[in-house]
Amino acid sequence: GPIQSVTSTHTDGKENVVDESTEERPLKRRCFLSSLDATDSLMNQVALLSTVAGPHVAAAAADTAVTTLCNENTRARDALIVNEETMNNSFSSNGDQCSGLNVGDQDMMLPQRAECQMDKSFGAAAYRMRAATVTAMGAAAARAKLFAEHEEREMQLLMASIIEAQLRKIQYKLKHFEELEHTMEQEYTLIQQSKESILAEWVNLLRQAFRAGIARLRDHHVFPKPFLNKNCM
Repeated sequence: GPIQSVTSTHTDGKENVVDESTEERPLKRRCFLSSLDATDSLMNQVALLSTVAGPHVAAAAADTAVTTLCNENTRARDALIVNEETMNNSFSSNGDQCSGLNVGDQDMMLPQRAECQMDKSFGAAAYRMRAATVTAMGAAAARAKLFAEHEEREMQLLMASIIEAQLRKIQYKLKHFEELEHTMEQEYTLIQQSKESILAEWVNLLRQAFRAGIARLRDHHVFPKPFLNKNCM
């Protein structure tokens, strides 16, 4: 339809701006809105924001802006609809009418026709300017939303990687503690076995001493102190 042609034309204009601006892709974490100054005019800010948006974002923003303006005001729809056939027919009809008039009448009608065309073109330009402004702002907002969602996904990935790294450290420490506990249990078992073997050897030594008839083992310091204390009592 006619609205789609205007939208596509407006979108093509946005795509040309985007193609020129995407030659040097900006850094991922660069803040585009920081370059905006409150003292700049609205059109300068709109032009800057429009260069940031990609072609798909600009096309969606332009379509939404034109649809919203047409729904808001019927005059905007009439101003934005550009029908080449109607314009050609009007020009041809005006030419036919002017051909039937005198030179003086044609001179009198020229200022009126120029004033009428100026009013129509001014209204259409005003609505198109508003559509361009809304399109650029919508594209910048969509771009900012995309950046925010991208940053949020990156933060979630970073948090997940940090949590995973901490869990791996904890698992490694738990495994290390389990190995230490197992080693300590083995050492404790060896100590108990050594203690039992020493006691068994000491008992065998005492039995052999008593069987040999040694009467005074105390003089040779053979008995352990606990045993000597018991005998003294």
